[in-house]
Amino acid sequence: MKSESLTLVLVNLAGIMERADESLLPGVYEEVGVDLHTDPTGLGSLTLFRSIVQSLCHPLAAYLAMCHNRAYVIALGAFLWAAATFLVAISTTFFQVAVSRGLNGIGLAIVIPAIQSLVVDSTDESNRGMAFGWLQLTTNLGAIIGGFFSVLLTSTSFMGIPGWRVTFHLISIVSVMVGILVRLFTNDLRFPNGDDCSRAKYQTQHKSFWLEMKDLIKEAKMVIKIPSFQIIVAQGVFGTFPWSGLSFAPMWLELIGFSHKLTASLNTLFVIAGCFGSLF
Repeated sequence: MKSESLTLVLVNLAGIMERADESLLPGVYEEVGVDLHTDPTGLGSLTLFRSIVQSLCHPLAAYLAMCHNRAYVIALGAFLWAAATFLVAISTTFFQVAVSRGLNGIGLAIVIPAIQSLVVDSTDESNRGMAFGWLQLTTNLGAIIGGFFSVLLTSTSFMGIPGWRVTFHLISIVSVMVGILVRLFTNDLRFPNGDDCSRAKYQTQHKSFWLEMKDLIKEAKMVIKIPSFQIIVAQGVFGTFPWSGLSFAPMWLELIGFSHKLTASLNTLFVIAGCFGSLF
C-alpha cells in the first residue's frame, strides 16, 4: 500500500476512535447519573466542561499540527484520551469524572487539526473533497461504535463491573492500539524521516515558541477577516445547538420506555443517515 494511502487509512481509523470516544458518555447518561447520584443538569455539565477545555486547547492543537510531526501529535492525542477514558471508567465521584473529561477534551482537541491537515497533504485538488467526505463518514462510524455499544452494554455486567464502565475500558484499550499504529506507520510528508526534532524545509530554524505563537495569531487574524469564513463560523455556532441537544436523545428514549436495544438501534439509524449525507 502506498504511503499516502496507508496514512489516510490510519488517519480515518484515528478519526473513528476519536468520535467513538466522544460519543461514549451521552449514550450512558442515565446509568452514569444513577452511579454518580446526579441529575441531567449535572450530566450535561460534564460534556460542557469537556467542550470548554477542548475549545481552549484548539490554539495549542493548531501550533502542534503546524510545528511538529502530525503522526506523533495524533498518537499523543490518542494516548491522552485513552487515559482519560480509562479514568472515567474507574471514577466513583462526580468530581473525578469531571477532571477526567477535562483531560479527555485535551486529547480530542489536539487530534482534530492534525487529522484534517494530514488529509489535505495526502490528497490533491481532484480528490480532496471526496477524501473529506470519507473522513466524515468514518468518524460517523465511530459515533455508531461508541453510541451503539455503550447503550447496548449498559444492561450487562462483566465480573461485577457495570456494562457502561466495560465500554469505556474497551474504547481506551483500542484507542491505545490505534495510537501505536499511527505512531509507527503514518507518514507526515513534512517529516519524511520521521524526525520530530527537525523542522520542515519551509519552516524557520531556531524560532522560539512565543515567536511561533505570534506568527500563528497573525495568520489566525488574517483568516478571521475573510467574510466567507465569518459566515461559516456564525452558522456553525447556532447550528451546533440542536446537535448538542440530541446528545440527550438516548437518555430520553430510555426514560420514556424504550429498551436499550431499541434505543441503540434508533440512534444507529440516525448516525447512518448522517454518514450517507456526509459522503454524498
